[in-house]
Amino acid sequence: MENWKDKAECLDADPDIFFPPEGVNIHQARAVCARCPVQEECLEYALKHNIEFGVWGGMSRKEREQIARKRGIRVVV
Repeated sequence: MENWKDKAECLDADPDIFFPPEGVNIHQARAVCARCPVQEECLEYALKHNIEFGVWGGMSRKEREQIARKRGIRVVV
């Protein structure tokens, strides 16, 4: 079975743009995610595994927490 991560646009990107200091703009990461064919899978992975740090599926930690709460998923704060 092919892994969705193998198709991720971020494979060749600087990882630092996906893990900026809190409150720092994430536009560079969002631009990479916007053109990624597996953006949805990435976001779902982060939600399923309750990943706290970084930009996943084009969403910040706070945005993922909001989505998780709307879905009734327990989040680590």
